[in-house]
Amino acid sequence: MPPNQRSTGSLTLPVNSMLEKNNMKLSKSKITIILLLVVAIALLTICFASDNNRFFIDAVSAETKGGAKELNLSKLMPGDWELVCSSHPYDGPLYIKKYNKEFSPVAAAHDGSWGLIFINGDGSYKSAIGSCKNGFNFDIGCIERSKAILTIKRDGSCITYEFSNQ
Repeated sequence: MPPNQRSTGSLTLPVNSMLEKNNMKLSKSKITIILLLVVAIALLTICFASDNNRFFIDAVSAETKGGAKELNLSKLMPGDWELVCSSHPYDGPLYIKKYNKEFSPVAAAHDGSWGLIFINGDGSYKSAIGSCKNGFNFDIGCIERSKAILTIKRDGSCITYEFSNQ
């Protein structure tokens, strides 16, 4: 019998063929596990990102409905961010020299939509996006966390929060 074959009674199979099939099964299993992990990580990332967004929108909505005259963004968006900036596609990418980084717009390219990026000291960020359908809008440019207190400007049915340099 040739050295690369094994006898199994009345059936003779090449050993290399059996090993290749086992390796292929193992490879397919590894690929499946890797793909499942990638999908799980992506879903967790999306969930946490949408949780921040939902938390922020709910907090601003509660303040708005409660009749607040000011919004203190440092109390409404958790985390260690140090700068908040408006981010809208109509404005294009935002370059901030301090971080030597360009930030792509986070909001959809629609009238009435808004996007805010909350930037950490290392240049990483989280965002909040919405539109006047949420009942409010933002017009703030970039503000340091310690100065991120906004005032209300009523503009028809959509309230606009803006930075008042006090």
